[in-house]
Amino acid sequence: MEFHSDQTRVHYQIVSPEPYQFNRELELKDKTGRKYQIRYVQVANTDTYSFIAYFPAIKPDQLASFVTRDLAPHVMRKDLMLKVELPPKK
Repeated sequence: MEFHSDQTRVHYQIVSPEPYQFNRELELKDKTGRKYQIRYVQVANTDTYSFIAYFPAIKPDQLASFVTRDLAPHVMRKDLMLKVELPPKK
């Protein structure tokens, strides 16, 4: 984590079959219970699925916890699958 006067940065890695689907599922919570939402996410490394989340500024002594939620992977329904035939390359 990096604490700056104008923002807080959290460096993290996602281990999931769908890392880009879930890269914004993180909040910070301070000691008063106030939650801080991600302003934006930067991809730090595409090989390791590492990200940097930018939050509003929070003082290190006020940070209480990280908040996330359980997320189930998407299920591909076979009854909704379709096949698109593409013409051969010329």
